[in-house]
Amino acid sequence: MSFYENIAEITNLLKFKRVYSIKSRLNELKDINNNIKSAIVNSILIIVPFYILYVYHFLNKDFVKHSQKERLLLSEVIDEIREKSLYLQEE
Repeated sequence: MSFYENIAEITNLLKFKRVYSIKSRLNELKDINNNIKSAIVNSILIIVPFYILYVYHFLNKDFVKHSQKERLLLSEVIDEIREKSLYLQEE
């Protein structure tokens, strides 16, 4: 998370056009991290038969959501960097 927070801070310092969109993506990523299931409870309940399938299902689902939000945030940053570099090349 600190990596993405630093990216958002750098984009703010560099006055990127998409800084609000990037911060919005960061907040979405934080929300997903806050909703991750309790590892201790899952470790204890894994003793229950078939619960392991439930745990694996939601772990996979959380990883997919997290990676999608990461991709969106990074694509915003990359698009902004491309625009800045094109603008600098034109000058």
